Amino acid sequence: MAPTLLPLPSESDLKLLHSSPEAFESAHVHAIYDSIASHFSQTRYKPWPIISAFLSSLPPHALGLDAGCGNGKYLPLVDASGGLLLGLDRSQNLLLHARKQPGALDPRPVVLADALAMGVREGVFDYAISIATIHHLSTPRRRLAAVRALLRAVKPDGGRVLVYVWAAEQGEGSRRVVPEQEGRDEGKIGVDVWVPWVMVAQGKGKEAKKGEGRKREKGGGRRQHTEASETPAAAPPSAPAPSAAPQPRAPSSDPQPSAPVQAPEHTPVGQPFSSAPQPTSSPYVPSSQPTTASPQPAPQSYNRYYHLFSRGELLALCLAAASAEGLRIHVVQEGWERDNWFAEVRVVGQEMKGRRDREKGGGGDVCV
Repeated sequence: MAPTLLPLPSESDLKLLHSSPEAFESAHVHAIYDSIASHFSQTRYKPWPIISAFLSSLPPHALGLDAGCGNGKYLPLVDASGGLLLGLDRSQNLLLHARKQPGALDPRPVVLADALAMGVREGVFDYAISIATIHHLSTPRRRLAAVRALLRAVKPDGGRVLVYVWAAEQGEGSRRVVPEQEGRDEGKIGVDVWVPWVMVAQGKGKEAKKGEGRKREKGGGRRQHTEASETPAAAPPSAPAPSAAPQPRAPSSDPQPSAPVQAPEHTPVGQPFSSAPQPTSSPYVPSSQPTTASPQPAPQSYNRYYHLFSRGELLALCLAAASAEGLRIHVVQEGWERDNWFAEVRVVGQEMKGRRDREKGGGGDVCV
């Protein structure tokens, strides 16, 4: 089927983005994920290979932070090593699912907080991951602040950080077409787009695709539906080679939508969410009374904001964040995989002058 052309924000959308990025993200990211959290969670349970390999490489009992954990699908992956991965997210409804991830801890430790102001102690985590989160931040300054927060969270003498973001350079197998955006020829990097999420009849949801059917995983019975393209796609020309790790498909199923909740920042999540049980069958109807089919609800579409990263943009962002924090970092790996750019860096020391400047309010937005 033909790929879908991603829509661009309108002039009024961009005006709100530039005048109040916090309000823009609240309306076009946070509120949407709270609205679609239940079925979104059920489409997100297959770990990606490079991230799984990263978590498997950690030493025993390592302490980690998943900033933007969503439904917490990566939290159980460190159980076998005796480690602890703290989940943090801005969506209260997604955290309700993260708390219930199976494994060694019940409930899972999660924190309701913002990626720009996480409220965690600095320099105590052995590692931090941020998967498909930073591309929802709407300005270069806010994206830089998010990476700076990750670097501050990990230990200054060996702390590791892994970041994934959606790529503007989509592979040949992608179901999306990235439009041209004004200003890219003049050096503007990345593309700001809407990525529609459609809630269809009977509560089923999918990412908007023009007539493209979902493939069922062999033996699984679940429908494929993923945040990033989960089928291996050819890398864009001259892109860094994808990892040699196996590339399994990430299947999914169709859950029910939940009501939107506007969650406060920096508040620990309380008791697990408990909703009234839904009936599993229709009430008894005497045979003398004919039954009629209920009308199906009209599909509802949500436009989620994404900043699609250009080649080299993520790595430059990590280097700029380290410079602003007065830190020296080593780039462990970086590249393109499945329509995403990723970068892993390790903190190897501090530049004391830069650290003092930051503590005095300096540092600013450093570009490299």
